[in-house]
Amino acid sequence: GAHRLGVALRDNVNGTDLLPPLCERAQAQQLRLFFLGGGPGIAAAAAQRLQKDYPQLAIVGCQDGYFDKTPAGNQQVVEAINASGADLVLVGFGSPVQERWLQDHRQHLNARSVLAVGGLFDFFSGSVSRAPLWMRELGMEWLWRLAQQPGDKWQRYLLGNPLYLFRLIFVGKENHHD
Repeated sequence: GAHRLGVALRDNVNGTDLLPPLCERAQAQQLRLFFLGGGPGIAAAAAQRLQKDYPQLAIVGCQDGYFDKTPAGNQQVVEAINASGADLVLVGFGSPVQERWLQDHRQHLNARSVLAVGGLFDFFSGSVSRAPLWMRELGMEWLWRLAQQPGDKWQRYLLGNPLYLFRLIFVGKENHHD
């Protein structure tokens, strides 16, 4: 898609690859992080693992993504994040739920920055393994994810990928100007 739009990508930088340098920077700058998302205990397990690699990293709170998403439940989570003093909030509900949640609640968060991170906590907690490097380099990590989590990922990849390609080829042609 990027090639078709004339954008040269140097590399695929995803949240899982971005987190270690982000933790190094946050540790050096004494930034406080809050992890929001994943299944019960997953964000906390990811935080525990990261604390071993980055002992000075300030992870000031964790909340799984299975809280009551009513207005009262959302307000309670926003208040907990704000009370933690977090500078950066990582939200991992999966797309598009995390983006919608951030769109609805970002203005109420006191954190300087927020990032939608998808399944990041699953990877760093050890509950889901990453694809081998050769698969990632070929852009086939989606196939690995589908094999690991077919019930959760089949619509995204078996329906979403062909739809994306269709739109790229046919709809994108109408909007693309050389």
